[in-house]
Amino acid sequence: SHLMPRIVPPDTDYYLLHGCGRCSLFDTPACKVHAWQKELRMLLGIVREHDLQESIKWSVPCFTVDGANVLSVTAFKPHASINFFLGSRLDDPHGILLKPGENSQSARAFRCTDTDAIKKNEAHLHALVEQAVVIARADARAESATHSKRASVPVVAMPQEFSEIIAKDPIFGEHFARLTPGRQRAYLMHFASAKQSATRSQRILKARPRILEGKGMHDD
Repeated sequence: SHLMPRIVPPDTDYYLLHGCGRCSLFDTPACKVHAWQKELRMLLGIVREHDLQESIKWSVPCFTVDGANVLSVTAFKPHASINFFLGSRLDDPHGILLKPGENSQSARAFRCTDTDAIKKNEAHLHALVEQAVVIARADARAESATHSKRASVPVVAMPQEFSEIIAKDPIFGEHFARLTPGRQRAYLMHFASAKQSATRSQRILKARPRILEGKGMHDD
């Protein structure tokens, strides 16, 4: 499929060297990751000073705490950015965070086009990252307490069609990741139950508006 990433970076070093693998510019001088090397490395340096786990999700460097997604560091064609999954809950007195898209509810992003902007806002970024860690950790503890007495439920595999769609639409993937495990499981079971690939894709795209609003399948 044309939606399938050419390759998923195994780690951040590979991402920086070769790109995200989501388009034909992968591992070429025209790749947007190469255009923002200095900015990406500086942003990663700031994030790595905090108590976060680093991995690759949606083909970009993603940072988590206690299993909860906190932020990602990535390159877009016009800028490099830190994307806070729960950015709307952060205290941002200096107004350096923006909505990454018109459909974004919780996500907020710090965007930069040069290293001077990062240096100027470095202290503010550290404060925002630390806030994000505290909020994510508190949410993870609350979620754990809510589910601690429930029986273990088998993990539902993500249909390939869903993986392909969110690879091209990371905002969609970020909103899905913020749903509770129960809501995620219900959607995945609904998507996977369709026998035909085209039907699975249709179900995923039909559910997109509700997921962007943070709603489960059966929420009012």
